[in-house]
Amino acid sequence: VATGVRELRGAVAAQPSIEETGPWDAPLRGWADHTFGALEDAHFRMFYLGNIAQFGSQWMQMVVRGWLVFHLTGSFAALGTMALANAFPSVLVSPIGGVVADRANKKTVIQLAQGYNVVNAALLAILAGGWFGLHLEFWHLFASSFLQGVVGSVMQPARQAMISDIVPRERLMNAVGINSSGQTFMQLMGPGVAGFLIAVLSPSAVFAVMAALYGLAMACTMHLPSKPLYAFERPAGRRATGLADLAEGFRYIARDSTIRAVLVVNFLIVTVSLPYTQLLPGFVAAVLKRGARSEEHTSELQSRLHLVCRLLLEKK
Repeated sequence: VATGVRELRGAVAAQPSIEETGPWDAPLRGWADHTFGALEDAHFRMFYLGNIAQFGSQWMQMVVRGWLVFHLTGSFAALGTMALANAFPSVLVSPIGGVVADRANKKTVIQLAQGYNVVNAALLAILAGGWFGLHLEFWHLFASSFLQGVVGSVMQPARQAMISDIVPRERLMNAVGINSSGQTFMQLMGPGVAGFLIAVLSPSAVFAVMAALYGLAMACTMHLPSKPLYAFERPAGRRATGLADLAEGFRYIARDSTIRAVLVVNFLIVTVSLPYTQLLPGFVAAVLKRGARSEEHTSELQSRLHLVCRLLLEKK
């Protein structure tokens, strides 16, 4: 017995101490720091919160705008036309938006676009609610879709490029992954909130919530630094014109096979998925004979796998 007790004491003594092994939840903390480390930065947290509000509003808008267009016109062609009005400016304006992001203050560009989104959503809330004797018509939604396509095309490059201005290089990929997963998470939540509000209250309530979220995004952007914290140094010498920068961008795409492949893949993804997303309100109403809540559930299905994949990419 004495021998057994001595062996037990020796085994216990041989075990590493807590100081040597660390706390019991060290692996979990390590995983969390590796996956969500960029959120430790206060500036990125505000940027991320603003993007969450922005993304949520965009996905809510996609549901309520499609629902209204189909219920006003009963036409799949009208749904396609509205989608084209939103997407067409991206082809022409996005390259210009990249030049603006290089030359203008990114924070100012983002805030101006967010301010427009607040006003746009508030006006649509008034029209959809029939306030002041006004009534919503298809051309209101068409014009709103086109103008938001223009504004979004200018804002998007600045918003994407701003991550590298506020996050150090060692955490840049983690920040990009977190930002992308936030977009996918709101792709999951936004349609659900929009469908619920349409079913329980009205489309006007959806636009009102959107205006509030855009306002929250604008408030978060106000807390971001006006100047880059981690700026990219341009080569010394005379600065090229905006047109020259635009031409250089196209030349860079032409000679870089990786960028070309990314653009082709992105084009194919949008070409395949966008018609389905834009025509979903008509499909749910005309084929499935369901309401806004069913459209909400259908939109959520495609978002769950995206969210899991992007969370896995944050570790890279």
